[in-house]
Amino acid sequence: MINELIERELEKIIKLHGYYNSDHEFYGVLKEEFEEAREELDSLENYIYKVWENIRLNEPIEDIDLMKGIVIRGIKELVQIAAVLEKAKYKDNKFAIAVKTIIDEFNKDTEPGSTYHGWQSNIACAAMDEGVSHEKANNIAKRFLNNLTREVDND
Repeated sequence: MINELIERELEKIIKLHGYYNSDHEFYGVLKEEFEEAREELDSLENYIYKVWENIRLNEPIEDIDLMKGIVIRGIKELVQIAAVLEKAKYKDNKFAIAVKTIIDEFNKDTEPGSTYHGWQSNIACAAMDEGVSHEKANNIAKRFLNNLTREVDND
């Protein structure tokens, strides 16, 4: 679930801003996102002290929904940091960028006429050229593409 949020954020920031042009740009973006996350955590810490003060004074605990909102904003900032870090992996690796682009395209659509289906057909034809039956060649092609595009769960 968290990795899905990070992946969606990564896709969003790549579409909006492309890839990093330098290590300096990466650092600037990372630092900005970190500071935004820290601001949320600092704000939450102030409310937590207030909760403790209310408990000590036997007063009602207030601002629960406000604190929850701060936590949610903080989580969003941390997801953005993770996406910024993930994006940095592609900075100098044109091959990784190309492979990611192809995999993203495959994952969009697997119906006839799609990029995925075109690759599946070409892989199957290559296997059939080597004497593999049509059905087995299609299974090989599908298995290959599924292995290529599968997500690894790091949760």
